[in-house]
Amino acid sequence: MILQEAWIQGLGWDEEFPLNLSDRIAEWCLKLPQVSKMKIPRCNQDHPSANASLHTFTDASSLAYAPLTYMRSVNEDGRVAVRFVVAILRARVAPLKTVSIPRL
Repeated sequence: MILQEAWIQGLGWDEEFPLNLSDRIAEWCLKLPQVSKMKIPRCNQDHPSANASLHTFTDASSLAYAPLTYMRSVNEDGRVAVRFVVAILRARVAPLKTVSIPRL
């Protein structure tokens, strides 16, 4: 989104970012180490399931849009497990050309 804002401002590839964008990049870089602390279970089914279903949601804003798919399973004892299947990996910044939120 920071690069997209640079394009909107008309910056070329060899131009330095203005201070407001440089500050945002520095803040983003400081937060990168936190990503390694994130834990997402890889196993999509941790117990035999009597009932499993896939659920997909999408969300959009004027800045970005992304889908999320997860699997919900319930075993014979009624224990529920929810696991991400696909998430942020498919996130995209909104196109520069104005598009309605429902269309995104």
